[in-house]
Amino acid sequence: MILQDDLLKSMLALNSYIAGNCYIVKGNRKKKYFKSDAYATKYKTRDKTREHQLNYINIVCRIFNITKKQLISKNRKTNLVFARYICVNYIFESTLQSVHDIGEIMSMSHSNVLNILKNHKNMLETNYTKYTKHVNDFEKYINQ
Repeated sequence: MILQDDLLKSMLALNSYIAGNCYIVKGNRKKKYFKSDAYATKYKTRDKTREHQLNYINIVCRIFNITKKQLISKNRKTNLVFARYICVNYIFESTLQSVHDIGEIMSMSHSNVLNILKNHKNMLETNYTKYTKHVNDFEKYINQ
């Protein structure tokens, strides 16, 4: 399936990025660390390539049957808003990108991205049925 191939390609590229090593500068000392999952979650390492974001955007567009132009637009139709929320949250959690970088690729400010992440969390906690249905459908396609 094309969707699985895109997802696999994104994950392999992300894993190859995390597998390397890096240096952290604290004050005037430079320490070498190996990038592992524990390191990535502890220090929130951000991958600066746009390839991952574009792959995830294409996946979301295929699942919700919308174009990239519609996803990035400022249209407030419910299905587009839900797709936008799920896309931003998916990119943020999967690629560990900064909110500024996500905002640039989605044509919005970093504060809008933070607001989307907050709204996503609130709608899941309150069991907003229309939104949770979209999220469950999305997760079902991703986990196939």
